[in-house]
Amino acid sequence: MIPRWRGVVLVALIALIVLTPDLRADSHADAIRDLFDSDAWPALTIDGEHLYLADESAEVYRSREFAPIWPGRVRVLVDQLEQAESHGLRRDDYHFRWLATRAGPAATAEEAAGIDLVASDAFLLYALHLGRGKVREERIAGWHVERPDPDLRARLSRAATEEPAAALDGMLPGHPGYDRLRAALNRYRAIARDGGWPSLPDGPALRSGDRGRAVIALQQRLAASGDLTTAESSDEIDEEVVAAVRRFQTRHGLEQDGVVGDRTRAALNVSIAQRIEQLEINLERWRWLEADLGPRYVLVNIAGFHAGLYDGNRLTLGMRAIVGKPYRRTPIFSDEIRYLVFSPYWNLPSSIARQEIRPKGRAWMRRRGIEVLRGGRLRQRPGPDNPLGRVKFMFPNHFNVYLHDTSAPQLFDQTSRPFSHGCIRLQKPLELALELLSGQGWSMEEVQRAAERGTAKTVALEQGIPVHILYWTAWVDESDTLQFRKDVYARDPAVARALRQTPRH
Repeated sequence: MIPRWRGVVLVALIALIVLTPDLRADSHADAIRDLFDSDAWPALTIDGEHLYLADESAEVYRSREFAPIWPGRVRVLVDQLEQAESHGLRRDDYHFRWLATRAGPAATAEEAAGIDLVASDAFLLYALHLGRGKVREERIAGWHVERPDPDLRARLSRAATEEPAAALDGMLPGHPGYDRLRAALNRYRAIARDGGWPSLPDGPALRSGDRGRAVIALQQRLAASGDLTTAESSDEIDEEVVAAVRRFQTRHGLEQDGVVGDRTRAALNVSIAQRIEQLEINLERWRWLEADLGPRYVLVNIAGFHAGLYDGNRLTLGMRAIVGKPYRRTPIFSDEIRYLVFSPYWNLPSSIARQEIRPKGRAWMRRRGIEVLRGGRLRQRPGPDNPLGRVKFMFPNHFNVYLHDTSAPQLFDQTSRPFSHGCIRLQKPLELALELLSGQGWSMEEVQRAAERGTAKTVALEQGIPVHILYWTAWVDESDTLQFRKDVYARDPAVARALRQTPRH
C-alpha cells in the first residue's frame, strides 16, 4: 500500500503533467496579447524583425483569444518558405533566416510569442505575394489588369489547423503556363549551378562550314541551353549546329536563317543570370492575373507579337500580331469581345487626324476615302486603304483599343512588329471571326461575304468572350518550348527593381 502522503504527491505530479501544456498555452497567449497591446503597436518589431502585416494577424489572434498558431510547426513553415525561390521570389523577404534559427523549442513564453507572430507574418506575406504578386502592378505603368487581394485572414486561420502547404493551396495562378514557366526557372537555375554558358567573342557572322574557337564556344553555348542535343566533336558548323541555331532563333523571335549574325550573337550572349531574372519577372506578371482567364478566351502577348484563341487553356488558333509603337504603346488590360464589325469605318482619333492626316491635304484624303464629318471629325470609308481592313473585334474600353484586320499584311513578315497606333492587327482575322461566329451558324463563305461587302455590318456575339492583352517577355508554349523575346517597351527593368526591393509595410 502506498503511504497517504506519497499518494497526494503522485496525484499532484500527474495533475501538473496533464495541466502543464494548458498552462504553457495560456502563458503563450498572454505573451502574444501583451505584444499586440504594447506601445510599439502597430509598428511592431520583434528582435529586429519588422511585422509587415500585423493588422491582419492581430484580427486572427483576437478571434482565437491570442492562442498561438505555430507551436512545434515553425520548421514545417520554414520548409515551405524555402520554396519561394522556385516561384521567383526571395525567401529572405519572409523572415526565413530568422525563423530557421528559431525552429526549436523556445526558452520562455515571451520568446515563443515573438516567434509565433513572426511566423504568422511570414506566412501572410508569402501568401499575399503568391496570391496577387509582390509588386503592386499599378506601380508599373501600362498594366491595368487587377487580381483581387486574397483573404489573408482566412488563410492564416486555416494555417492554425492545417499544414502550411494546404493553407496556401489555390493561391497561385490556376494556369499550366505558370507551372511550365516555373519549371523552366528551376531548369535555368540548374544550368547556372553547373557554370552557365560561355559568351561568343566578337567577330564576323558564323555560317555553315565555318571553323575555329568561336564555333566551339557556339556549340557549348547551344548545348547548355538545350538547343544542340547531340555531342559535337569537331570545330565545324555542320548541319546539326545550323539546325540548333535555327531552334535558338525560333525561341527568341529572330530570323531563322541559321546564321549567327549580330542579333543572334547578342541573344546568345545574354547571361544565364539575366535570363533567370527574365523568368522571375514573367512569373510575377502571371501572379497579377485573375486565376481564371475563362473557359474560352483570346490572349494577345504584346512582346511576343502574337494573338491566339484558347479553349480550355489549349491554343486552337494562333497568329502573328502587330502592336503599338514604343511611343504609342498598346495598353495591358482585360475585357470582353461583344461584337464584330465587318467592312468597318475608321473614326480617326483626333491626335492622328491632327498630326498625320490633315497636313496631307483634302485631295489626298479624298483619294483614300477620308470624309470630314460635322464638327471636323475625320472618318475613312470601308475599302482597301482602310487600315482596319475587313473586320474589327470590339470590346469598348476607355483606351479605344481593339483587334482588327489590316490593309498592310506584308508587315507580318517582319520578326519584330511594333507598327500600330496602339490597336492590335491580326494575321488571321477572318479565321478568328469564323471561330467566334460558327456557334451562331456562320460559315466561312458568310464571313467572307460580310468582309467584302463594302458597307459596315455589326454582328453581336450571343455570348461575349474574354480578351486578355498581356505582356510577357518569357513564356513556355504549348509544345513545352521556352520562349524569350526582346523587351520592346522596356518594361522589365522596373519589375526587376521592384522584385529586389524589401517588402513595404
